[in-house]
Amino acid sequence: MVLVLLNFVFSAVTAITNLLSRLILTATACLLVLVIQALKLSGGAMKVAIEQLSAFAESFFVSLVEGIGNIFSTLFDLSKERISNSADAIGSALGVLMEQTGNSVVGLLNGLALVFEGFVGMVSTIITDLWNNLMDATGYHVEVPIPAPSKDEVLIKVEAASINPFDCKIQAGVARPILPRKFPFIPVNDVAGEVVEVGSGIKNFKAGDKVVSMLKSTVCLTQ
Repeated sequence: MVLVLLNFVFSAVTAITNLLSRLILTATACLLVLVIQALKLSGGAMKVAIEQLSAFAESFFVSLVEGIGNIFSTLFDLSKERISNSADAIGSALGVLMEQTGNSVVGLLNGLALVFEGFVGMVSTIITDLWNNLMDATGYHVEVPIPAPSKDEVLIKVEAASINPFDCKIQAGVARPILPRKFPFIPVNDVAGEVVEVGSGIKNFKAGDKVVSMLKSTVCLTQ
């Protein structure tokens, strides 16, 4: 019963920590973008600021993880030492009693091992969630300059776009381990919108035309 309760506590702490870290990091990133936009900084300056923030956040995160690891290591060493000393004292004073209750002691030690394993798993999950939330918060807020169309290109102001089922996995970060992307990344195959500007070699379209276009892609699984 106690082990079940402790596992529930570990799961609850992990979930709450993940939620709070995601909210705090995302809100901080969005606030930074709003401040930069309010100050009317250029896209290049904004990119530099975000890169510096990301580098600082990563450095701070690494230091935080090392500090947490050192704290837990110290606490574990102290606890292990105290348990060892207590066990020696109890063993010296109550040797006969320990022999009679050996099975109970073994069961207790096994229970403590399971609790420690669950605690280590909780700490590992919290650290992983913090890192993923940090990457999510600093990875998506980049201002991309509006491109100028070349001779045979059309610049379209997109008003609607198709989304592949797997695109949602990329946006959510689930697919990052198997399909890393270099941002900015636009995961669409078909777009609809209004022509803003055309290249000198384009004769069939003009600014203001409403168009639908299928972009270059190897597959089309839109929904």
